[in-house]
Amino acid sequence: MSEQRNTLYIPINIKTRMEFFEGFGIKELVKAAVATLVCGTAGIIFHALGAVSLTALIVLILASAGGGVIFTVKDRNNLSVYDQIILMARFSRSSKKYPYIYMEEWS
Repeated sequence: MSEQRNTLYIPINIKTRMEFFEGFGIKELVKAAVATLVCGTAGIIFHALGAVSLTALIVLILASAGGGVIFTVKDRNNLSVYDQIILMARFSRSSKKYPYIYMEEWS
């Protein structure tokens, strides 16, 4: 009788969600669109008040769209710049005091 080996196949690099390109899916698109809308709205308000020219408004909207994509795209570790900032803020709010009382252990 031949010995049958039980092997376990573990697939790698399987995407669980649709991505437009590497690391940029629907969630990231929504975050980038919100950033573009917020910056675009602020730019339109400043343009209406006369503080910003039309050229500067267009550059602001395009830069905010590109920056939003760069800010939200995920790297190989599945972290974006946005995620890293959130994690750093969470860490800065966490407890960092480690009370330690020295005791003679071997006396």
